[in-house]
Amino acid sequence: MTYDADTRLRLEPWRPVQFLGSKLRSLDRIAAAITTTTGTEPQTVWEPFTGSSVVAQRLAGDGHTMWSCDAMASSVQFASALLGCGRNAGTASVTQVVKDVRQAAHLDAPSPWDPWLAGEQSALANRDGFSLLRENTQLPQRWKSIEADSPLAGLFATVDTAATDGQVLAEGLLSSTYAGTYFGLTQAVHLERLRGAIDIVTPASSRASAWQRSVLLTALCHAASAAVFSAGKHFAQPHRIREGKDLAFHARRALSDRSVDVVSTFDAAVKSIDRVAASMTEHHDATQTRVENVTAETLKDRHVTAVYADPPYTSQQYSRFYHVPEVMVAGVPADLQHARGSVTRGLYPTDRYRSPFSSRTQAPGAFAHLANTCASAGAQLYVSYSGTRSAETGNARVVSMPDLVSIIGDAYGQPNVTIHELDLRYRQFNHTTSGMSGRDDPEYLIIGRDHAR
Repeated sequence: MTYDADTRLRLEPWRPVQFLGSKLRSLDRIAAAITTTTGTEPQTVWEPFTGSSVVAQRLAGDGHTMWSCDAMASSVQFASALLGCGRNAGTASVTQVVKDVRQAAHLDAPSPWDPWLAGEQSALANRDGFSLLRENTQLPQRWKSIEADSPLAGLFATVDTAATDGQVLAEGLLSSTYAGTYFGLTQAVHLERLRGAIDIVTPASSRASAWQRSVLLTALCHAASAAVFSAGKHFAQPHRIREGKDLAFHARRALSDRSVDVVSTFDAAVKSIDRVAASMTEHHDATQTRVENVTAETLKDRHVTAVYADPPYTSQQYSRFYHVPEVMVAGVPADLQHARGSVTRGLYPTDRYRSPFSSRTQAPGAFAHLANTCASAGAQLYVSYSGTRSAETGNARVVSMPDLVSIIGDAYGQPNVTIHELDLRYRQFNHTTSGMSGRDDPEYLIIGRDHAR
């Protein structure tokens, strides 16, 4: 937990996006395990898979100094914002900054999408979910065939060029690719205009505004997560709309999701993030860092004494579920991947990061590197992992529990490894109708202890 400096009220960790495998329900057990094995003295903790940052927030609230890392830029922004990285007494009020963003966004300015915006807004006003689905599925997009004289042809060409060249672009960043699928058109236009305004008010080149920028980008991703039209509120794939399918559920869900006001959600998120960050110390850090690039010397230089790792468990790549927040943070349109001549259903980018921890061939070596690095640095290691009780699973683990325990034992000595079952069950990636029956996959905390300390 974190504490507000003025009121001393206990603050719960704030989750910026719906994140797979979130540890919200097991925070007490994780925090208690670290205290039990390291003592009551605050530790410097490296968290190599910070994800939504809720564990980092909790451990920081317990007095530990956090170095939160992730391969995904969006997760690093979440941790930077909520841990208050770079925030100090001289930092300008983020409340004023968000007003500046709203002003710079020109949300009501004319748009090349105006003819289509009118149709969507009419369907929303009439609470007609079926019309809303029809309006959205008929939207022009840069990955669909359009007439050369379409009023959007120029916009799509500009977006395609920016995607190929890796250029930051505001107009069309989201609306040209994700409107009508992940987002409503109104939502996509508002999100991308807010994103463009963030670059104006807190440019990436300004060190002074780095924390404020993280807050704004985190709030923007939160608004997108609240609005996204997908199962599980992630970005692996939008709900599928096709002829011949019973769309009653989808019509209701579309009305609900498309009705989310992303602007007011963004505003409210800024306030929530600011409140959590205000309770933090000034000593935390968050960096975009891949585990395979960290050495024992790195940990020693940072005086790391404990490591909490919540790695991927399966071959499902997390970048598949969070590629849209990555686009939003970068501000660069996605160079879309094609398979068999068409874009993927998830509208994935070609350069999507693939973690070695989600590869059956690479994961054993990746885990060995992590364990050996931590042991060589003299740091205690805490690994959250999920086992499987049944012989068959919908999402097999890339490394079995016995093999992972053996890998950590090789680094720390088998007698120095303990396993604790947490009060949590692993959530399947699959829809319940696709998952295996009888699933009961427990969550464990595997601890490698360094007795030389």
